[in-house]
Amino acid sequence: MDHRVVVPALMKSCKKPVIGLIFFFLLSVLQGQQLKDSLLNVWHNKSPLFEAAEKVDLLEDIGLAYKYSQPDSACYYFGLGAELAKEHQLYVEEANLISRMGGTKYILGDYGFSLEYFSTALEKHLNIKNNRGIAIGYNNIGLIYNVQNEHQKAIDFHKRSVAICLDIKDTLLLSRNYSNLAITYNDLRRTDSALFFVNQAINLSGIIGEEGEFPLLFNLKGDILHKRGEYQLAELFYTKVLSLGHLNNKWEYCYALAGLSLVNQSEKHYQESIRYGIRAFDIAKEIRAKWDLQNITKILAESYASLNDFENAYHYQSLFKNYSDSIYNEEKERTIAYFHLKRKAAENEKLSTDIKIQQQKIKTKNILLVSFIAGIILLAFVIVLLFRKNALKTSLNEALRRKNVEIDKKNKSLEQLNATKDTFFRIIAHDLKGPLGVMISFTDLLKENLQDFNNEEILEFIKKLHNTSTEGFKLLENLLDWARSQSGKLVYEPKSMNLSSVIEENILLVAHNAREKKININNNISKDAVAFADKNMTSTIMRNLLSNAVKFTPENGSVNINATSGENNINICVTDTGVGINAEDMDKLFLIEKKHHTKGTLNEKGSGIGLILCKEMVEKQGGSISCESTEGKGTTFCFSLLTSDPEQ
Repeated sequence: MDHRVVVPALMKSCKKPVIGLIFFFLLSVLQGQQLKDSLLNVWHNKSPLFEAAEKVDLLEDIGLAYKYSQPDSACYYFGLGAELAKEHQLYVEEANLISRMGGTKYILGDYGFSLEYFSTALEKHLNIKNNRGIAIGYNNIGLIYNVQNEHQKAIDFHKRSVAICLDIKDTLLLSRNYSNLAITYNDLRRTDSALFFVNQAINLSGIIGEEGEFPLLFNLKGDILHKRGEYQLAELFYTKVLSLGHLNNKWEYCYALAGLSLVNQSEKHYQESIRYGIRAFDIAKEIRAKWDLQNITKILAESYASLNDFENAYHYQSLFKNYSDSIYNEEKERTIAYFHLKRKAAENEKLSTDIKIQQQKIKTKNILLVSFIAGIILLAFVIVLLFRKNALKTSLNEALRRKNVEIDKKNKSLEQLNATKDTFFRIIAHDLKGPLGVMISFTDLLKENLQDFNNEEILEFIKKLHNTSTEGFKLLENLLDWARSQSGKLVYEPKSMNLSSVIEENILLVAHNAREKKININNNISKDAVAFADKNMTSTIMRNLLSNAVKFTPENGSVNINATSGENNINICVTDTGVGINAEDMDKLFLIEKKHHTKGTLNEKGSGIGLILCKEMVEKQGGSISCESTEGKGTTFCFSLLTSDPEQ
């Protein structure tokens, strides 16, 4: 799922007027920078003379000027305006600026923060009964549902927004809802509906003179036409975006270039596809548009492969893999972890409150019991009442015992959760801090003493920095997968797949490290081997096992991958000729609460989280994992997968 669903495409008619298009783009960038400078000059020199409402409007204009070229700066000015609006009780303006922040985070691909800002803004608009703000909120929530592939919910929210727009006669917002409906239907491959709504949006924007909407709408229409196989028409609309001389939107410009790259690829014009793709890649890097980088690197890898330029194809395929894995960035993961911890804290507080209430109930019951017995004594029915008292006490004690057992179980569960959480943060604080510290030390040393090193020494520093950053990235990748599994966000989607090809893909990821240590990796699994499993989970398991095998195998060693078939499963084994594992450490391999660190044969570091993640992912797929090792001779990790759907 991409950030706007529109898949870029490319065309032939745009091959000659490229120089003119570049001139228009540079001119628009220059004009955009002049606008920013002018607005900032007013803010710094004249804003003290403005009323609060005027200051808020100016901050919103500055944020809008930065939104597509420098999104982080846009968020800063929108946030500044929201705080000022709140301070002066400008509630509509405050909600609008919070919504602007959500839209900017959406551009960056930070969907967690985007949803939080959109929801906050919608709540504020509902509180003050601002119909236009409510319509904007429904539209924005629809965008997030579309990103999450919940297309019917997205359509429902956009249609709720459309109903309000028609009621308040807001043609601009109506046009934007139509374009978003086109995006959603396009994602569902319902191109007739998508084409209808995008044409409606283009017509409305033209009627009200909102030409600023055209770049997105033309890009969207180009994508729909590309999906329909109408490549020349698709090319025409992408070229229209590039020909807009007033365009001050690097995001849409980049999107149009990527679209042209894909159209040329579809028409087998691979050189043209690469030329547009590289230009799109440079702009996407500049504006840090993560989905665009993921999409463009995939197009470039495929076009280079079609020209048999496998070196460049592998380079861009590796970049595509990196961008794909990090599309839900660290900022979003921290947001999810934050809400998860807040929920756990609320559960702890509720449990504590329940215990206090229960204790108070027991105390009240005891007081009533004593009073009841005293009354019975006064009535002289001592024997009968004593008997009833004892029976009642026995019943209460049994109920209390059961309640205490239940509370004790909950306390132990909470202790285990807290221990797991503490271990998780220890790994982040210690093992992730290490690679970052090494990188900072090396870069400081190079920065302060660059002139004291020759080229060979600098190259050695760069190699060490690369290895350290790779270790940190692998650890972070495993930590994020593990955090998703703990929060229930790790989705199991099994299907029949070729096992050998999945293993080959992961061998490529460790091939560089293996070559450095002169280690042979042998895939002995049949090319026809099939597993019924989740491809992403299986890749994560193989990546970790292969990475560990290379890490703990000395130079000139070997790693062998074998498989044996059972009645309804296949057993995959990764065997290395490495240093092996002693008996004491074998008991700690799959336990997160047991601290276990072993350096590789070249002092490579690890956290142990990879094997824990492997165990969780194997068991989630209905399999099991085991380890056999002889210290000094090598280690074998084996795990099993199903070979067919057990429900069929």
